[in-house]
Amino acid sequence: MKRRPDLPVRRTYRFRLTGLVYLTVTGFLAVAAISSQNNLLFWCLGLAVGGIAVSGLISGTGLIGIRAEREAIPDASAGGPMVIRYRVRNTNWFAPAFGLTIYERDASRRKSPTPWGRSLTRPVAFISCVRPGQTVVAEAAPLATARGQPEFTEFYIASTFPFGLANKTLRFAQRRTALVYPKPTPVRSAVLDSLRVGGEREGAVLTGAGGQGDFYGIREYSPGDPLRSIDWRASARIGELVVKQHASPAPRRLWVRLELPEGSTHDEREGAISLAAGALQLGGERGFAVGLLCPEHGILCRPAVGQHGLRNALGRLALIGAGREAGAPTPEATPGRRDLVVVVRPRLAVGAARAGRVLALDAPSAWSPTHGPKRPTRGGRPA
Repeated sequence: MKRRPDLPVRRTYRFRLTGLVYLTVTGFLAVAAISSQNNLLFWCLGLAVGGIAVSGLISGTGLIGIRAEREAIPDASAGGPMVIRYRVRNTNWFAPAFGLTIYERDASRRKSPTPWGRSLTRPVAFISCVRPGQTVVAEAAPLATARGQPEFTEFYIASTFPFGLANKTLRFAQRRTALVYPKPTPVRSAVLDSLRVGGEREGAVLTGAGGQGDFYGIREYSPGDPLRSIDWRASARIGELVVKQHASPAPRRLWVRLELPEGSTHDEREGAISLAAGALQLGGERGFAVGLLCPEHGILCRPAVGQHGLRNALGRLALIGAGREAGAPTPEATPGRRDLVVVVRPRLAVGAARAGRVLALDAPSAWSPTHGPKRPTRGGRPA
């Protein structure tokens, strides 16, 4: 029978340094009490043994009924936090669990080809108390340090309650993967403004009444519809008010072509990937359907609208160099005549002629908000 994922696979009970010192002192008390037959020493020995029994009984009984599961991990961007949630349930009838610390263990390369330690700081969460029959969700927010697809294999729940003498630990074996997008490099908005083309793309999608674009149809008038949208002729013919429905033009499409030529250093490649992420994010914020093309790594993401298209392109950027991209080179994409194409390179190729604007790391004046062209001044003040 398949094991439930929320059950611990191992329980451990280890004395800490303070616990070892406590046990040593308790042993000396036992020897001294037996040798001297002193009542006060017997009282002290009883208190010391009682402390050990209470420490093991209270925390150990509370941990027996603990069930835990790691929830699905949302995507994050390098440089920001990644939210990891743990759902902890106490199945005991009477024993609560106190002072629970939840932490991840970074797996070895044999167990996971992409351990989380390569992309994140250590995730740690804390729960003060889980009452009998209660379910508590704990949240850890480690910092995402590098792009990639980290894999989580094991996490631990530990408690040293009540005296800190021993560390009681539960180990859970659950596999989860997450996605860390590359940190987007800020790109000046004027880069896309300079690439705007006249007109709109052919084809339209329906967005509702009152939209601008080609005529789509008519529907009944609803309170709040603008008067200019009323089709008076059709209303007179039908005998009730109807309004015109229009279709809005399909959004313009933005292609980000990432070129990573051989001979580029690791820093140059990572910088170009972050710059491509910044161009994609800018296009998504401006309402473009964004797509990604990187022939060297077999990547072809056709433009899509909204967060879905943006996450899809950023996700493919996150996996560059992780051995998960296609092996065969991607055929050359054919952007439409009204599509925008932005080429991202580590270095600006001398004498290269290519349709679209080229963003290069060694030419930040063409795209960086802090290196943009300065406005002319008049008398020491901006014109």
